[in-house]
Amino acid sequence: CIHIFHVYSAFWLGDEGVCTRYCRDEISSPFSGHVDAESAVNWLVGSRAEYLKLAALGVAAILIIVLPWMLMRGLWDKTQQAYARVDHAQAVGTLLYRLQADIRDFESAALTLSKGVTSPGVEERMQLADSFGPTLAELSVLVSDNPEQLLRIGQIQARLERRVHLARTIARSLDAAEQRPLVEELVTGASIRPL
Repeated sequence: CIHIFHVYSAFWLGDEGVCTRYCRDEISSPFSGHVDAESAVNWLVGSRAEYLKLAALGVAAILIIVLPWMLMRGLWDKTQQAYARVDHAQAVGTLLYRLQADIRDFESAALTLSKGVTSPGVEERMQLADSFGPTLAELSVLVSDNPEQLLRIGQIQARLERRVHLARTIARSLDAAEQRPLVEELVTGASIRPL
């Protein structure tokens, strides 16, 4: 065992002369006499080559299997993030379009009432103003990670409260002269479209 250890040590350190000397002079077999030095060194060289082949095979397996998997995983994560951003943008857009439609219906109902026309449908549309607050609160949750958008929602809420007050005042008034400045402010003074 000691001799074999010396041969392996010398072999892995690159001293083939020592390997040959140990194989020729020291190592003997009880069955066949002395071991042939050439064949022993060849066996050791072949053994080292096998280890190198196994190492190369392991590296090749990493390159062929692991790296593509890591690349595909990275692409998958980026795709999921892109889908999440698209879903988020669509959710915000849907709420904004719903809010715009409800504001139009509410203000249209207010102008209809100001002309003395009333019906259950018009009264129902006047109640849409009660949904503006919850819709804006839902929008605030969706854009809570964006301070600029939160500021914009706050500005929309302030202007929207003014528009609701103007529209309700117009709906209660039947005097055209009294309505005119209120309608002008509703159309131009408290616009939320730029926001």
